Amino acid sequence: MLGGGADYQDARREALPPGTVLRDYTLGATLGHGGFGIVYGARHNQLGYDVAIKEYLPGMMADRVGKTVCVKSARYEDDFDTGMRRFLSEAKSLVALQDCPGVVRCRDFFPDNGTAYLVMDYVDALPLSKLLREREAEGRPFGEEELLAVVMPLLQGLVQVHSAGVWHRDIKPSNILIRRDDEQPVLIDFGAAKQVIADVSRSMAPYTEGYAAPEQAGGQGLGPWTDIYGVGAVMWRVVAGGKPPWNPPNPVRAEQRTFAEVTGKADPLPSASSLGAGRFSPKLLAAADRCLRLKVGNRIQDCNELLWLLRKEGSLAEESSK
Repeated sequence: MLGGGADYQDARREALPPGTVLRDYTLGATLGHGGFGIVYGARHNQLGYDVAIKEYLPGMMADRVGKTVCVKSARYEDDFDTGMRRFLSEAKSLVALQDCPGVVRCRDFFPDNGTAYLVMDYVDALPLSKLLREREAEGRPFGEEELLAVVMPLLQGLVQVHSAGVWHRDIKPSNILIRRDDEQPVLIDFGAAKQVIADVSRSMAPYTEGYAAPEQAGGQGLGPWTDIYGVGAVMWRVVAGGKPPWNPPNPVRAEQRTFAEVTGKADPLPSASSLGAGRFSPKLLAAADRCLRLKVGNRIQDCNELLWLLRKEGSLAEESSK
């Protein structure tokens, strides 16, 4: 979502105005804006359904001239083009994944105006990050069943996404939307193009500290296990939210944890097992901790393995009945 102040005004200046026509769609309001692109609300001109359209627009590399996106200088041309190719390649893979649970439905993609666009379902939803803060402020943090209701559909969708060779790279509560009509989770904001821009500007990390796996700092050796770390960090965030005075209870960034490990110090990230004892099942907490292991080989390797570990037989209700 857009914030206020100068960033919002910059977004207003850079964004295409409402009423702009892109192929079969007419743009409405700007829904979101960041260093890597802009998201618009839109409507299909013939069929009348609402969508969200993501525009590839890395602000450090390109400006808008009229409707057309142009690189700021020749030195950015190769990187801009590489990022756009990755954006379109990822879009093609996502559009091919129909009826994928827990992942935003992608309907179409196309190049235009010197850049590229991805058309997704418009989701009337609340970010998990906001929902968690509201519930915790009311003294009603998420319990195990609610956590599983978020994580299980996401993992089922990620199994399909990963089978297509796509990694999300930025799984975090604000990228998980909870639909208002049925409370189902929807994962948004995939980022294959972001790494290219980050390689040009180290100040623009293509991931979120605390939720990013250690290997993401170098951009090498990524795989399903990288998204597993992000899922584990989300699980940790939910578990920690029930243990005041965490405010906000965000995970410690991987670089800080790695430094502690190599210098022989204790891990600065409290384990989920210690934070959630008595409120969550030991099996769930142990799974979360395994997701967050720093060494790739010690981590849960893929979503099918994590799904198996989180099956209902590991729930708190069953543990307490034994």
